[in-house]
Amino acid sequence: MKFFKYIDYFGNTHKLNIGGIENYKTYIGGIFSIILFCLMISLAWYFGKDIYEKTNQKYLSNTLSTDKFPFINLNTSEFYYAFRIEDSYNELINDTRFYDVEIYYKYFSNVNGTTIEERKEIKTEFCNEKPGL
Repeated sequence: MKFFKYIDYFGNTHKLNIGGIENYKTYIGGIFSIILFCLMISLAWYFGKDIYEKTNQKYLSNTLSTDKFPFINLNTSEFYYAFRIEDSYNELINDTRFYDVEIYYKYFSNVNGTTIEERKEIKTEFCNEKPGL
């Protein structure tokens, strides 16, 4: 019975201290504390098991009409994507021994009700280091 009193989470605080004790703990409070603890662990397991086991994953999918958003043919004359890798002093790191950048895009097509995925590499080239570019 001392165990239940010890773990009583619901101990009532009263203004009049009895024997120097600020919280009055009971057996019933200890039992309810155990029930509450078990309930919290059970709920955490029930709602978290899909995350831990990586099952029943949910995702959202949306198909946009190509009439509203026509496809754009991207090529080097119409589209530029630039980036640079800098050190902590904002100096360009231009040493390809440490990294290699490859950019890919995925193209999805629907043929006879089957979705086909293609992965193609976008060719990259180094930028000119002229001022203003």
